[in-house]
Amino acid sequence: MQNLVQDIRYALRQLRKSPGFAVTAVMTLALGLGATTAMIAVVNSVLVRPLGFKDAHQLVLVGVSDKQQPGENVSWPNFQMLQRELPAFSDLVAYSELPTAAASADGNTVVLNMETTANFFQTLQVKPALGRTFLASDEGTQKAVLGDGFWRNNMHADPNVVGKSVRMLDRSYTVVGVMPASFQFPIEAGGDTVWTTLQLDEHAKTTRGFAFIQVLGRLKPGISPAAARAQGEALVRRSHELSGDNGAVHFWVFPYLDTVVGGQRPALFALLAGCFVLLLIACVNIANLQIARANGREGEMSLRSALGASRARILQQLLAESVLISLVGGVIGLLLATGALHYIRVLYKDYPRFGEISLDGVTFAVCFLITIACGIVAGIAPAIRLMRTSPSASLQQSGAASHSVTGRNRLSATLVASEVALTFVLLVAGGLFLRTLRSLEHLPIGFDPQNVSTFLLWPQNGNLPVATQAQTYEQVLDRLEHSPGIGAAGIVTSLPISNFGMHIGGSFKMAGRPVSHEDRVEFAAVSPDYFATMGVPLKAGRGLAREDTIGTQPVVVVNEAFGQKYFRGKNVLGQQFLADPDSGLPTLTIVGVVGNTVEGEVSQPAGPFAFISYQQLPPSGPLSHYMIGIAGQFAVRSTLPSAALEHTVRDVVKQEAPTYALDHLVQLQAAVNDSLQTRILALRLAMAFGVVALILAAVGVQGVLAYLVSQRIREIGIRIALGATRQQVLRRFLRQGLVMALYGLAAGWVVALIAARWLTSFLYGVPAHDFITFFMVGLTVLGVAMLATLLPARRAAATDPMQALRSE
Repeated sequence: MQNLVQDIRYALRQLRKSPGFAVTAVMTLALGLGATTAMIAVVNSVLVRPLGFKDAHQLVLVGVSDKQQPGENVSWPNFQMLQRELPAFSDLVAYSELPTAAASADGNTVVLNMETTANFFQTLQVKPALGRTFLASDEGTQKAVLGDGFWRNNMHADPNVVGKSVRMLDRSYTVVGVMPASFQFPIEAGGDTVWTTLQLDEHAKTTRGFAFIQVLGRLKPGISPAAARAQGEALVRRSHELSGDNGAVHFWVFPYLDTVVGGQRPALFALLAGCFVLLLIACVNIANLQIARANGREGEMSLRSALGASRARILQQLLAESVLISLVGGVIGLLLATGALHYIRVLYKDYPRFGEISLDGVTFAVCFLITIACGIVAGIAPAIRLMRTSPSASLQQSGAASHSVTGRNRLSATLVASEVALTFVLLVAGGLFLRTLRSLEHLPIGFDPQNVSTFLLWPQNGNLPVATQAQTYEQVLDRLEHSPGIGAAGIVTSLPISNFGMHIGGSFKMAGRPVSHEDRVEFAAVSPDYFATMGVPLKAGRGLAREDTIGTQPVVVVNEAFGQKYFRGKNVLGQQFLADPDSGLPTLTIVGVVGNTVEGEVSQPAGPFAFISYQQLPPSGPLSHYMIGIAGQFAVRSTLPSAALEHTVRDVVKQEAPTYALDHLVQLQAAVNDSLQTRILALRLAMAFGVVALILAAVGVQGVLAYLVSQRIREIGIRIALGATRQQVLRRFLRQGLVMALYGLAAGWVVALIAARWLTSFLYGVPAHDFITFFMVGLTVLGVAMLATLLPARRAAATDPMQALRSE
């Protein structure tokens, strides 16, 4: 311990003697360690840290489906079967989430209404802040548990709220409890939340094919998700064999944490890998700096050895100095990481769990170990090199230049080449992300989002007939169409690039063709001017007209994907098909074809879609209820400024739909941009890593060449004295820099070809081995390396032979 304290004191004295080296080394490691610490904190907080529920690892979502693709929704009859007959679960909970209009002091507001079975809170094992949660006797009754946000924003944080009433969908619910601010379900939900018990109509209670609820389960201790899935798979298959009307034949289990953040896992792990590559570059850079510095300390180490210091003691001294540099860099890196995490929390606050990102004990411990490892890795090669120096030879030279630096030069050159290789890999990843983003930005999305805004209307009265709601929506639409500054407006039941859509997917039967379970289509209902409002091009036939109403021939407009999949691109006009009998739709005649439109993720190909006339929906029945009765969705094309358009829309809604709540008024272009945020995050960080790596590589090349020049001053002076031109000296050192860079690029090209395959899932419109990206990155790295070489090469060419020989 005493030796360690002495080593630290000595290391501090040595670093004070070389402030330039100390600052460069510390800041280099601070960049690498700061980026790595920030990404470890993100990964730990988002992907690893358990959710805020007791035994959160036992919580899973379950689903059933009639095909190999996973399904998350379950019908009520199937839920009851699972609840009765699955021994793997201690509890199963059914729930359905939907934004809902609620009465507030300021009029109508939109809240997230979570309808659940009464055992919901008991399954999650959470306690209320006020009152109680649901009892079994509350099942199907109009009781409510308030979220902390709703309680504060709409009930003014009334401590006596239990027993009072709240109104949603024109129903009165008695408040029985308030949840603490720390509780949120679903985890990714934002805003105000109210939990009520499920209210089911007869159709929902009895129809096995109507999968509208989600199911949360708590596994019994010792039961794995795989074992639970095996039990469920056997159960639904057996039920399918016994009941012909049950189409579910597959059972799925999804760990709840994965359903919340699973989509971010690949991107975050890829970025974490990029951080480690950046950190490795920083370590290599520090190793190179220490090798260059080691030449001046050969005499010191030889003297220590001659006076009796063992190799282990010298190694300890050198590693203590390297680890000290790393620790100081780690502290500064921690400060940088803290600032970066604040930026990430603010910029990506809408991402699930990103608001929970913090530096906890696990992150500190992991980063401390990484910091120590970096100090050892960066210091081990220079330390070993110094320990191999012969004490007698070194002392005999009495401070003269070493007789042979070839081995050290070779090691430094190898390290620089590895820096260049790793930098090339990082920049290729950033370049591929950049090309992907450019491809997505120019990807045809099937509509023109410029100057288009969308919004939703939620009815306060849940008992209004569908026809009455449809009439209200038409009045709002008519007023919007005749408002100054609005060019067009339309109604649709599934807005593109939206977090809410009521399109209904199902099977259908083409006239004159046998029934196939593979024939499936998504339905949406639209008003006649919807396609013009959105700028969706008509490819064949006609669009939907105002004359297409109840009593006229039922018609449908399909997208190009429908024709390509089911008619192989042949003419579909005049073809007829019958939708799923449960939909209540009559036989439909295809009268037009429109272009494909993006419905969700921008990079996902469009599937078969059918647009029916809003005015031809059945006046009653489940299809009309779920397409119209839940919410009205509008698109408006206008050149008005955002504030003016919002004022116009609010004024129209206030006059024509005073009992409806306006929600989610957004510009469609902003929604399109938001859909690319995950890729933009990956691009920004990958490019930042690449730029920092490029700077570090340039410093490494410049440092090694400067070291070579300092070691060969006498040789350079002799060459110039014997007739060598300064241009020849300049070219000689430029050539050495070029060789190191080319070796690094060759190795980096090979590594990048292998690593690029892991990025395939993040790319769109660009191959993983895109030659243009590889070539342009190679030119960039080579150009920066040559610029870094130029300064020491010019210094060598400017050597005065007389001064060089006199110094020897």
